[in-house]
Amino acid sequence: MKNKWINFSIIAGCLIIMVFSSCSPVAEVAIAESGDVVLDLTVIPSGTTEALVERLADKDASKLSIYDKNELINSLKKEDITVKKLELISSTGIKTKVLIPKETVAKSELFLIDTQNRYITCNINKQTLGYLIEAFPEDIKAYIEDLLMSPIITGEVLTSKEYENLIAAAYGPKIAGELKTAFLKIAVSCPGKIDSVKIEPAGKVRYFTGNSTTITVPLSYILSLPKPLLVKIEYK
Repeated sequence: MKNKWINFSIIAGCLIIMVFSSCSPVAEVAIAESGDVVLDLTVIPSGTTEALVERLADKDASKLSIYDKNELINSLKKEDITVKKLELISSTGIKTKVLIPKETVAKSELFLIDTQNRYITCNINKQTLGYLIEAFPEDIKAYIEDLLMSPIITGEVLTSKEYENLIAAAYGPKIAGELKTAFLKIAVSCPGKIDSVKIEPAGKVRYFTGNSTTITVPLSYILSLPKPLLVKIEYK
């Protein structure tokens, strides 16, 4: 069987890994005055995750990673994203740092960066995530749907709890337990001192000081999205 994962973009690959990661992923987002964004992403999966993904991806035992480094870099270049760093640290683990120009940020419709009025909003909903997923080739979209069974892909309406139960039925209680305790941690730095940070209806603002803030969101909420997730940061 040909390894379909070899052409995954970093976004698609990390989305899959994050579902099953007991070591919660960390994303550091630095927003420049120009509106450009530097994203530093680290995903270190658990041993259970590694074994499951290797099996589902039909990994070649002679290779360190399920990813092809050159393919990943080239796929990002096509979207005008500059790769500053890319480390394949295990079968499914990744550390990467990329520069995303403001034009590409705007296309995603996930972020609105208004440097004139000094605020940033992030609107995560099924439509904005679906826009990104639609950019994937058909075989990859089908593979993501089969593995994740996420409502953001299938269009189903499920609560976070219902989605966790779905994962438990498909992959067992251990994987479901890891999903329940996993959070996406996002650290954001702005081009000015932060005045306020709001996130609703799920997630927590851990702190904000100076030009930086850290928020966390349960992964099961992101992958089920029973309601859109809105983050707003105001800064001076």
